[in-house]
Amino acid sequence: MLNIKAIDPAFLDSSDVNHDAFRECESNREIVLIKCPSCAHLMAWCCECDTLFPDLRNPQMSVGVAMTDSRRDRVECFGCHERFPDFYFLRPPFIGKYLVTRAEIVEGGLEGLLT
Repeated sequence: MLNIKAIDPAFLDSSDVNHDAFRECESNREIVLIKCPSCAHLMAWCCECDTLFPDLRNPQMSVGVAMTDSRRDRVECFGCHERFPDFYFLRPPFIGKYLVTRAEIVEGGLEGLLT
């Protein structure tokens, strides 16, 4: 388990996520809510099995993403279809560009995904 923790307490981490909403995930243990740095589209990511949940309004929809080659592999946003610029997007110094705040989730009407 990676145990993703936000450096800034304003950002949500895996302990803030209602993991029961993401039943299609193989591990369902280390899911974090993320956003695209280009368009702010909200998604979720399982750090254990590299599963992307591209539509938080339908958290049963998931896509496996191969993240094995740091020179080539990137998560693709399902909102704007831009690829994330950072392979290690949930590690410092990049993590702040991708994590979301409670306000962003509430504004999106997605508070049911929170604990």
